[in-house]
Amino acid sequence: MAEKYQKSVGQVVLRWLMQRGVVALAKSTKPERMRENVDIFYFVLDDGYMDKIEELDTKESAFFDHHDPEMVEWFVERIGLIMPIERVNGIRRFNERNINQINFAKTMREAGLSIKTLKDYVTLVFEDDPTTIPTRKDILGEAINTLNEKVKEIVDARDYLQWKIDNYDSHMIESENKL
Repeated sequence: MAEKYQKSVGQVVLRWLMQRGVVALAKSTKPERMRENVDIFYFVLDDGYMDKIEELDTKESAFFDHHDPEMVEWFVERIGLIMPIERVNGIRRFNERNINQINFAKTMREAGLSIKTLKDYVTLVFEDDPTTIPTRKDILGEAINTLNEKVKEIVDARDYLQWKIDNYDSHMIESENKL
């Protein structure tokens, strides 16, 4: 769609919003980008493309709402946590597999996997070799063990704070006077 109009994806989205009666401001404050974004006033999306954008499913919408281009570039070009993303005229063309890989990498990082561990894991996955499954399971098992340790530390800290609250009058007042 962006290619048809020779615009960026962001410009197409801005135009779509304008055609729906929504006032949207581009986030860039760089003069050259602002000039480019003014171009959204000089084209109109036809009804077919308006409908296509309206029909983006939840997964695609959520992906584009929550993944900034710098994070994607970091995952792809600098670290190799996901397979290369096809580009057309310099614009990334995401397919469902790319989206799944990015969401997986993000979730695994949030679960506490180090970049190195995650890189080791996805390298094995991308090899598409069933003999690596036991190693992949071991990597995930180690990640679960690490998470369980963190959960225990958090639960212990919560329990300690709860004990402090429960015993505030008999313990904390005296302790606070010593601070």
